[in-house]
This record gives sequence, structure tokens and C-alpha cells, in this order.
Amino acid sequence: MSGTRGGYNGAGMPMASQTSFDAFISYRRADGYAVARWLRRQLQDFRVPAILRRPYGRKLSVYLDTAFERGTADFYEDSIRPALLESRFLIVIATPAAVRRPGVDWMQREINDFTAGPNGRNVLLVRGSGAFADPLPGDLSNRFPNMEIIDLRGAGTLAGFNPVRAVHLSKEKLKLLGPLIGISPSEMPLLHQEEEHRQQVRFGTLTGTAAGVLVAISGLGVLTLQSRNAATRALGDSQFATGSMVLLSTDLGRSSEALDPGDARLRRLLINQGCDLLDKLSSSLGQEPRLEEAVTCRLERARQREALKEAAEARLQYEEAVRLAADAYGRLPRAGLAEFLAKAEGARADYLWRTGDSTAENVLEQARVSARHLASQHPGRAALIEAEVSAWERLGDIKARNGSPADAARAFEAGGSALSSDSLSEAEQALAASWRAALLRQAGEKWRLAGDRKAALDQFKRALDTLRSATPVARSAELLQEEGVILTMLMEIQAERGDLDASRTASVEALAAAQAVMDSETASTDLKSRAQALVSVIKRAHPHGP
Repeated sequence: MSGTRGGYNGAGMPMASQTSFDAFISYRRADGYAVARWLRRQLQDFRVPAILRRPYGRKLSVYLDTAFERGTADFYEDSIRPALLESRFLIVIATPAAVRRPGVDWMQREINDFTAGPNGRNVLLVRGSGAFADPLPGDLSNRFPNMEIIDLRGAGTLAGFNPVRAVHLSKEKLKLLGPLIGISPSEMPLLHQEEEHRQQVRFGTLTGTAAGVLVAISGLGVLTLQSRNAATRALGDSQFATGSMVLLSTDLGRSSEALDPGDARLRRLLINQGCDLLDKLSSSLGQEPRLEEAVTCRLERARQREALKEAAEARLQYEEAVRLAADAYGRLPRAGLAEFLAKAEGARADYLWRTGDSTAENVLEQARVSARHLASQHPGRAALIEAEVSAWERLGDIKARNGSPADAARAFEAGGSALSSDSLSEAEQALAASWRAALLRQAGEKWRLAGDRKAALDQFKRALDTLRSATPVARSAELLQEEGVILTMLMEIQAERGDLDASRTASVEALAAAQAVMDSETASTDLKSRAQALVSVIKRAHPHGP
């Protein structure tokens, strides 16, 4: 397995180095062998999609020590350490048995030697078994306090026979493959799009699969198992599968195209039954489900209570989601948990805003401050910046609803000026620019409503400059649509100010942006409809052409 494998140049092509392996897997045989073996096979067998195969289409070389006779210093020095130091990445599989123990701790030694070597920062962490927040081996919590934990619990030879678990493991596996293959951040969405497509294809069979899972799990209560341990493992597997089903069902409602009524009802049924079953399994096992599942169930139940006009029950569920997320983040302040905390706090604040609650403004301000703090603690997380954007938007909406467009304009303007996205990838920088531009555009709208055309014009121009300075890797349809909206407003405000030449110039650019959206192969039907409506507005303003 010798060869030259190293980093990647600006074009994403491999550069030569003296490493023989792409990754070295460190694990404890007592409870990590099955996951380690499965992971090595998955990494070495992985093939990128055809569109990325030219720059990234190479096989990975992964070292996994399977010599069970290891136990001497000579064996370690002669066989293990050379492979360790000749690897670009170290993958540590965290399991209950992997934490430091008396005597010679080989995992601790592997982590120490690798982090002291030339690639010492290239450590990837996998949760192989146990609770997600269990202690980590090798003092990793202190060495890398913001390290993301990749959840591969349940991985093994039979994992592919459970469709829900297979989808979860596939998504998590992509988090490893990105750095290992060297796929640039701008190309990662292509891999995720393929996974999303697979989820949509499987949606038709999800009903039968989920029903089978639910029936099988429900039947556990009437079966007499020979072994208590076997029963506990079965319940644990059932809890994992049910929780994954809930998350998958929730994701189905986030596609760009809305679900039809039948699919929406099915989604609600799967989530409701899955969450009810999670509660029963948690009670039987005496352990909570994963935070993602617990928070998701609370938020989904809150929305359903809200739809039924059961205000007290809805608010209780939102509060419970925030409490669970805050407690979990307090115990283990990691980036993934920070995102769920921001999500729960934002959902609660949104609910209070929608219902006109008198505490909404204070809760929104708290959510905004919390999102800003979390983003500062975990740089590079676009979801945390998006949470702050949402809070700013709702604060501006409250000012407008209270009859003060000027105050609303100042809130939107403050939000657009305050956002920071320096730590994001290039693709996420473009996304953050669109959020900032949208806030500034709304500030312009409110200044226009307040009768201050000069302030409105300034904000529209700032919004356009923000959008165009993002240098995105590709002009997405969403970015083009936002640009078209801003240009249309510039067209209108310039006409109101009597500058017809500037109005015509803006109309030409707005038409070009809207047309590009309608010609886009990736734009959704809804987005194209909005672009067509934009064209109608522009042509009404300039019926004889720009």
C-alpha cells in the first residue's frame, strides 16, 4: 500500500507527499472492531459521482490494524507507528472501551504520536457506540474542543438491511469523505444532492418500511426473548431505527418542492407514531433518545398543537425543546448541539412572533444574542448565522407590525451590518451574502414606506453590492432571484426620484437576472414562477422596453 498521497492544490488535484495511507483508523477491539472494519471497507470502496470523478476519482488507502497478537512495544514500533506517521489523517473511533484505562493504552499512544507528527491537526472523530456525549479517548475533548463528532453508531455488516439506518450512515460518512478525498467545499453539495435524491426515491417505499419497523418493534412487548441482553440490544436498535425514521421523515418536508396533501399526511403519521414509539422505548430502556430526535419530536408536536389552536400545549412543547437542547449543550458544548439549540430557540421565538405574544420581542432578542454567541464559539457554522438572520427579520417585522416602518428599517439595517461570515467556506459565504442582502433590501423597503427615498436607495445599493461582492463559485438561481428583486426595487425608487436613465438601467439588469432564473435547470417551479412575476412587474414599469 505504498505510494504518494498528500494534500490538494487549488484546483482540487492531489499533490505528492510522503504519506503511504490516506487514513489510519484507531479503535478498541473490545467494542470498536465491527465499526472499524465496516468503515474501512466503506471508505476504500467509495466512488464519487461521475461529475466529480475526473478530479477526485481515486481510491482511498486506509490502514486498519487487524493483528490481534499486538501487545508488545516492538510490534508497535515496528508495525504500527510507521503506518501511523505515514497517514494523512487519523480517524479515532470513540466507544465506551476506548477511554483511558490502566496499563499500556495503545489508542492513547496512537493519538499522542500522530498529533505530534507532521499531520497532527488532521484528526477525525467517529462515535462508534455508546451515548453520543460519552467521554472521548486520548484527551480529545481538550485537544480539539470544537471537533465535530461523526455518528456511525449502528454501523456494521448488517447495517445495509435497515434502510433508515443506511441513509443516516451514508450522510455521516460524507463528512469523512470530504476531507479524505479533498473535495472542495463548493463541490460538497453535489454529494449531498445525490443523497437527497436517494431519499426522495425511497419515499415511495418508506411507508412499508416504516410500518414494518413499527409493527416489529411493537411486537417486542409480546415476545419472550431468551436473553435479557438480547432484548436490550433489540430495544436499543429499535430506538435507533425509530429515531432515524423520524429524522428522515422530517427531512422529506424540506425539499424545494412542497409535498402533496397525501404525502404530507403520511409524513405527519410517520413522525407522530415514531415520536410516540420513541417515548415508549426510552421508558423501557431508561435512556433518552439522541438529542436530534428528542428536539425534533418536541418541535413537530408543538407545530401540530399550534395548528389545532392549542396554545398552552404548543408553547409547552417549544419550551421543552429549548430546555432539552440547552441542557445537552451545557453538558457537551459541541457545534452540532449548538445548531440544535439555536434551532429550538428560533422556533420558540417564531411561534411567539406568529401568535403576537407580548414577550415575543424580548425572546427574539435573546435568540439573536444566543445565535451570535454560539456562532462565535463555533466558527464556520452557516446554520448559526442563519439563526441570527431569522431573529433579525422577526425583530424588524415586529417593529413594522407596531406601526413604525422607520424603526423596522433600522432593525433590518442593523442586522445586515452585524452579520459576520468570514469563517465560512466560499459556497457558504455566497449564501450568507444573500441573507445579508435580503436584510438590507428589507431595510430599503421600510425606508421607502417611511417616505425616506434617499435612505431606501442607499440600502438597495448596499444590498446589491453585498450580493455581487460575494464571488460565489456559481451563480445559483436563488442568488439571481434575489438580485432581480433588488434591481426591480432600484428601478422603482429611481423612477420615483425622477432619474429615468438609472431606472431603465436597473430594469435591463433586473430582466437579465429574472430571465437567467427562468432558464436555469436547477431552479424550482416556485422560483421560476416568482421570476416570471418579476418580469411582469418590470414590463409594466417600462411597457415599451428599457
